[in-house]
Amino acid sequence: MIAATMDSDGKILHLNDSHGIKYGELDDPTSARIEKIDAMFKPANCKSEASQQIRKDMWEKWVMISSLAALTTLMRANVGEVARAPGGKEIANKLFHECLSVAKAYDCEANATFIESMGNRLSDPTSTLAASMCRDVENGNDVESDQIIGDLIERARARGVNVPLLELVYCNLKAYEIHREAQLKK
Repeated sequence: MIAATMDSDGKILHLNDSHGIKYGELDDPTSARIEKIDAMFKPANCKSEASQQIRKDMWEKWVMISSLAALTTLMRANVGEVARAPGGKEIANKLFHECLSVAKAYDCEANATFIESMGNRLSDPTSTLAASMCRDVENGNDVESDQIIGDLIERARARGVNVPLLELVYCNLKAYEIHREAQLKK
């Protein structure tokens, strides 16, 4: 999981030593194009993987990003702080499972390893991990509420999936955006 932020000069800062990428075709996992991309990535200083199941991988990435962003922006705290708060681990688990339920509704059920790993990451009381969106809120910056949380909610609604905590998070983020816009006009 890459952790990054932007400093006051607009420079992107990589906050951890994680750096990986997966790529693949949606319909042809063994295409010549992917083989060329794979060859280009091999000498790069990052973990690269030509995925045979890129659609599932993309859903897992979205579940990861949306779960982390939802938890840390709603609580305005990093994962460890939330996990140490009363009910924090339970809220993290509920948000994570709402995100998983949307992916499942689109025939992209996450594997047990991903579920266990992310469940542990989102409930680790020693973690200092926070979504870049949380840092953006803390710094008064623009956020990707529509792209990360709003779109997930729309997809949930389209498949009849109930996501009340994600709706709460989205309302919270939109209220932040409205407040931020008003402050910028002053």
